[in-house]
Amino acid sequence: MNPVLCIQELLTLIFRWTNDPDSQQYRSTLAKLAVVCKTFHDPALDELWHTQTDLLPTLLVLHGGAIQSRDAEKTEDGDQDQPARVLYQARPLSTEDIQRLRKYSLRVRVLEMRGNLDNPVLHSIDQSVVEALAVAANPLFPNLREFAWYPWSRYRGKKSFEPLFPLLLAPRVESVELRYDEQVVEEKMLKQLSATCSRLTSFVIHSDTSDELSRGLRESLANMKYLEELNVFHHLLDWFVWCTCASMPKLHTLVVELDPDDDSPDPILWTHMPQRSLPIQMLVLNTDDIQKAADFLTGATFPDLREISIDLFGSTGPPRERKVTRLFKAIVDSCPADKLDMIFINDNGQDPLWTIPEGRNRSDYEIRPPLVRPLFRFTNLRRLWLRGRWYWDLDDALVLEMCKAFPQLFALILDPGHRWSLKRRITLQGTLMFIEHAPKLRFFGATLDATDVPDAYSKKTVRPGGGKVQSAMEGMILNCSNIDSAVNTAVFLSDVFPNLFGVDGGPSYEAHFDIGTEWNLAYPDRWNDVSKMVRALSFVRQEERRWLKAEDINGESLHILRSSKALTAKQIQLEGRRPL
Repeated sequence: MNPVLCIQELLTLIFRWTNDPDSQQYRSTLAKLAVVCKTFHDPALDELWHTQTDLLPTLLVLHGGAIQSRDAEKTEDGDQDQPARVLYQARPLSTEDIQRLRKYSLRVRVLEMRGNLDNPVLHSIDQSVVEALAVAANPLFPNLREFAWYPWSRYRGKKSFEPLFPLLLAPRVESVELRYDEQVVEEKMLKQLSATCSRLTSFVIHSDTSDELSRGLRESLANMKYLEELNVFHHLLDWFVWCTCASMPKLHTLVVELDPDDDSPDPILWTHMPQRSLPIQMLVLNTDDIQKAADFLTGATFPDLREISIDLFGSTGPPRERKVTRLFKAIVDSCPADKLDMIFINDNGQDPLWTIPEGRNRSDYEIRPPLVRPLFRFTNLRRLWLRGRWYWDLDDALVLEMCKAFPQLFALILDPGHRWSLKRRITLQGTLMFIEHAPKLRFFGATLDATDVPDAYSKKTVRPGGGKVQSAMEGMILNCSNIDSAVNTAVFLSDVFPNLFGVDGGPSYEAHFDIGTEWNLAYPDRWNDVSKMVRALSFVRQEERRWLKAEDINGESLHILRSSKALTAKQIQLEGRRPL
């Protein structure tokens, strides 16, 4: 055997690449690797047992059928809601059983208790098994780091697992997920969690609310001194829980699930609370309605916020102007002007052309420059992502205003998600502004007009930008942008952005019903050709710079003929130009 394979760290990395907890084939491969030789045995077993989605494999390693299963008893409702099998103790656990159990349970780092009607991995557990394990192996997984509890709402067998819950917790657990989407987490479970997992850094709790749960959540959060990330349903964030979060010293990320199933007229009641302030650095809102996101932000302040992310999933249509205005105003009022680093708003709703009410004017959905300008107060903003089913009415002048308002801009994405028949008033020629006004911009996305570009084959063509370049740009998202010549466009982009590595020009399928009759089905193929050419030219530029650097280091005078004038590499650098 090659001596390299005797290094345990290397074997662990190799086996990790072959591991997929949800694939029986990969798990079978790891099991075979474990019996190849002694060197492979422990690293292969570590990866095989690293992530578990069911308790059954762990309990069935016991000798002589100490834990066995039987069919579940039928109920009046039938067996659809019942687990397929029930685990019970067939005989007392011996010392050998406990040692064998520990051999494998010590290797488990991630436990995801997931169950659904299609694949009921959770088996009901008899109380005798819980009592036996409480005496023999408490906690069951001493080295556990991540624990997820996903009982299916209609899966009645989950009740038999709740006595087992404290045995699954371990002092080293750092991440816990409790998802009772249609049930209520019991208060005692939260007390057990906070008492056992004192080093918890990430906590997810999705549950219906109750007075007992609210009280238990407040007490549990107060004991989680090291918690950094909290993910909750919005109805769990009452005033008392909010105040508890404000006093947590290490909490920096709050993820709020604004319940899409809540159809009440006023589902979010934070506007009736006193002024709310929370010193977090990142806020994530997941919702199906832009109005709910605005309601949450209204009346709240986040003095230390660095990043705000709003993901609109399953929305019923494009946002109207008044809703966008209210959301942007809420963002401006709640976020600090000098600290906010990123604004990310993504709309994954339905296609606009199929969701606009009959008789509604499309202009009601246009996102015009006055709506965006309030965001200009965030002078240190580096990333602005406004993506999805938005109907932009932008031009080069507004993009220039953005570049001047955000001098540190790193990413500017104004991507419509290729669903509208768009006004393309941003031009490819307009990207020349990035040379002077956005020198740090690395990613840009918009729908633009790329038809008016210089002819790359003409001898009279003047180099765009006067030979100056913007060397930070790495990628562009130009969905639904018009294009005539792939070669001319690629040469233009490479001249202005020598390090540009890729261009995404939109869908390659027949989407003309979605984005307008003026869409040319040849556009995606042309943009694909542009992406290939600018990537190849980028490699050429890199080799060219290495060559120039080597020549400069050797002290040689390198001359390049440009406009009938010889310039050295150093002169080119001083003048802000670049070689051919």
